Amino acid sequence: MTAATPAPPTTGSGEPQGARGIGRATALVSVLNLTSRATGLLRVVAMSAALGATALGDTYQAANLVSNILFELLAGGLLSAALVPTFVDLVDRGRREDAARLGGILLGAALVALTAVVAAALLLADQLMGLLTAGVEDPGLRADQRALGVFLLWFFLPQVLLYACGSVATALLHAERRFVAAAIAPVFNNLVVISAMGAFWLLRDGAPPSLDLDLVEKLVLGAGATVGVLAMTLVPLVALRRTDLTLRPRWDLHDPRLRPLAAQGAWAAGHLGLNQVFAMATVVVAGRVSGGVVAYQVAFTFFLLPYALLANPLTTTLYPRLAAAVAAGRPHEAADDVSWGLRSMSFILLPASVLIGVLARPLLEVVRLGNLDVAGADLVALTTSGYMVGLLGYAASFLLTRAAYAAGDTRSPTLVSLVATGVGAVVLVVGTEVLDGDARLLVLGLTHAGVVTASALGLLPALRRRIGTVRLSATILRDAAFAALAGVAAWGVASSIGIDTRLAAVGSLTLGGLGGALAYVGLHALAHSDELRVLRRPGRVLR
Repeated sequence: MTAATPAPPTTGSGEPQGARGIGRATALVSVLNLTSRATGLLRVVAMSAALGATALGDTYQAANLVSNILFELLAGGLLSAALVPTFVDLVDRGRREDAARLGGILLGAALVALTAVVAAALLLADQLMGLLTAGVEDPGLRADQRALGVFLLWFFLPQVLLYACGSVATALLHAERRFVAAAIAPVFNNLVVISAMGAFWLLRDGAPPSLDLDLVEKLVLGAGATVGVLAMTLVPLVALRRTDLTLRPRWDLHDPRLRPLAAQGAWAAGHLGLNQVFAMATVVVAGRVSGGVVAYQVAFTFFLLPYALLANPLTTTLYPRLAAAVAAGRPHEAADDVSWGLRSMSFILLPASVLIGVLARPLLEVVRLGNLDVAGADLVALTTSGYMVGLLGYAASFLLTRAAYAAGDTRSPTLVSLVATGVGAVVLVVGTEVLDGDARLLVLGLTHAGVVTASALGLLPALRRRIGTVRLSATILRDAAFAALAGVAAWGVASSIGIDTRLAAVGSLTLGGLGGALAYVGLHALAHSDELRVLRRPGRVLR
């Protein structure tokens, strides 16, 4: 399950040599991400059908977030993105076994520390669920959610150890320019969870979702999620083994490379931790609206779909290349690559964000099944529209953060994120206090959009000092204007068809999306935009 792609040099003009290799890798990751996100969408549909936008769904989603938050707070920064430049340097100098040994040392230390953290978290499970359900106003409902969440945490918290193994294996694979395993791994997780949700639905035998579950039903929910994470973790581990590298946990705290890596990892962990703190705050605030946590989780899944298909493959394949360019003393080439990467994202993501935001309600009507009723679909659609405003900012912040890491700067992204997240948290709390009802969920997405966009813009001065100027082309404004007009066209078509039936919703979604896409491409054609090359050569990125 691996595919290797070399990291070719660039020219002095910023035109990447070997761009076809990068384009093939990007296209391959895009296809695999499509498979992953398609099964992820089915997972969302299955969860919505089985759990609904209900207190049960809120409890499951909130408890399931805890393992992700703990990992990102404590080890994600060191064991994921921040490791790639170090591994790239070792691999490019022919020291592959040394890279694997270093990965094993880091993994060994992380597993020991994380095991202690998981044990402590299990002892504090009741307090953790108390925090996550603090926004629930009904004390009886809050107590029931808390009790079920504590049970689920006994299955969800050990996932932290699996995330650690998968992260180090993925970092080593990316350093080897092998991207397939990490891209396809979530498919296995999704399939397991879909099966678990199907089994839960059958066990309920048509009964509406409630917090009053028997032991078997609880076990299906808890064990199903953890078995899915285990399956996802095994994929990169097996793929790494097939490259003749073996990742074995080691205990060697005297390795001289640990201290600088730990310092970098601490800053990177701070950055990821801030993201997770904001996510936790969002869960608490969303809990003020019945079904709000489910609406947030489902909406964020839809939000991530265009990012995963259109932007993440570019960031993933560029990152080792950026690290190699900086290590070779060619930082200006990294700046050129980041610049055309941002132009590519602007051209593709701006229309995607507008069209999905405009067509969110028909989309939800098409996929609505089981216990996701009309009111729940309205909640999810409203939340999705808010999040879509920040799609480009989200993608840009990831690319610019990776560029900073490639340049050896893990500090700036954290400091920028600290300011943006702090302001965003205040806006989140104040906004949801001022507004009532479902409008609170719109604030979630709009605040997130402000945070990620501010983070991206705030990183530009720091990158200028490290690699040179990252050019933001004026074409971004043109892309935004054309995307807005395309959104108007899509809305007009969808509104004329309506969503009174599922067939009508399919027509609204399909014809509205097609009309908007044609309008966007047509406007660029009239403007003779160079960006249309990305459509004529889908395996390549813009330059």
